[in-house]
Amino acid sequence: MSYYDQLHPWVVYRLLPNCQSLAIARFRRRNDASMYLATLERLIPISKFVIAFDSPQPLLAESMPVQKARDHRIEEGNHARVE
Repeated sequence: MSYYDQLHPWVVYRLLPNCQSLAIARFRRRNDASMYLATLERLIPISKFVIAFDSPQPLLAESMPVQKARDHRIEEGNHARVE
């Protein structure tokens, strides 16, 4: 996902046959996307359009490394406490 796409998460999609979709435009605000959708529906009434929020997802290489869980036991007399 490009930096532009991260800054513009609201997407207007045109629904196509066979469960396909085509991204028409991207917006920063949902209100802008809604107004654009209303205009498209008036200009092209036979097509179906939807608005979706396309959240940025980090790549696996960019994610934080997973640390192994450690069981720290502190002996206190006859009792063990787990931290």
